[in-house]
Amino acid sequence: IVITSLFVSETLVITLYMFFSVMITTAVLIRINDPGGRFKNQLALSARMMAQAIPLMIVLFLLFPRIQGSLFGLSISGSAKSGFSNRLAPGGVARLVKDNAVAFRAEFDDDIPETSSLYWRGIVFQNFDGRAWHAAANIPTRSRPPAGKRPVTYTIALEPHQEKWMFVLEMPAITPPRTDFFSDYTLQARRTIKQPFRYKMTSNTQYLSWPESSQTLDAFTRLPQGYNPKARDLAAKLTKNTKTSLQKAERILDFFGSGAFEYQLKIPTLGKNSVDDFIFQSQKGYCEHFATAFVFMMRAIDVPARVVGGYQGGKRNPFANYLIVRQSDAHVWAEIWASDHDGWLRMDPTAA
Repeated sequence: IVITSLFVSETLVITLYMFFSVMITTAVLIRINDPGGRFKNQLALSARMMAQAIPLMIVLFLLFPRIQGSLFGLSISGSAKSGFSNRLAPGGVARLVKDNAVAFRAEFDDDIPETSSLYWRGIVFQNFDGRAWHAAANIPTRSRPPAGKRPVTYTIALEPHQEKWMFVLEMPAITPPRTDFFSDYTLQARRTIKQPFRYKMTSNTQYLSWPESSQTLDAFTRLPQGYNPKARDLAAKLTKNTKTSLQKAERILDFFGSGAFEYQLKIPTLGKNSVDDFIFQSQKGYCEHFATAFVFMMRAIDVPARVVGGYQGGKRNPFANYLIVRQSDAHVWAEIWASDHDGWLRMDPTAA
């Protein structure tokens, strides 16, 4: 039983712990066979036996064939790593499409929603430094999720990914135990998810956004100076003579859906002005290229917008009411603030 620790870890701390455990259990075995003796002497005998075994251990350590991976060549699910981090750079999500590992499984109490509703929200990227998008720090928590209707109830079996965020259908209607719900409508566990994590969820497929302060919305229009001047000019040109945020978004979506752009995993390297290079040169990209370019252009015309990362869809099991969502289902989309249309609206430029 003690040696099974090597299935999980072979660190120095675990090795020392194993030595100590074996020494104690050996002393207990001696005690069982010599109940009248002094335990101090029995412990000393156990220690001498361990010391006598060390030379043989060293010989086996030097001569025993090495095995790739852990001692028994096993891959432990607890070491799994999600492809998402709190930084989103061009090409980051595209690399995930080659990873067929399971991200999570979702079992529904009733019918599985249509694919168009299967947006598994996980992380919101708010800040742009000119090259990459970053999740904001110190996001306020909310005591309860927003109101909505058309609820669906399901259970998520999330694989360990060494982060805290959880993936849920938009939009969460409850907050499971030992989790926190944040003002950007994301859900996080209170501890890093290092083991398989199971939680029961209800989400409203139709929902209303909370009111947002002008200070909060201003944060979603910020862009660094000196980047992507062509994209800024194009956004202003495309949205000329429009009045509402939704009209502006539809103009830019029409631009991405005009036929000039190609959805492709093999993408050329982009320079300092990555949005300009994508729109005016390569015109080839994956979901993060379309979503981040769209959000940049919306912010350039002072429409609050942000990038959302998660998964889209999943493979249905034909014999059961559940989905398998893999890393290759990773997806990035956008949200804009439209005060005349119930607040935050999901926009998927890749679908366009």
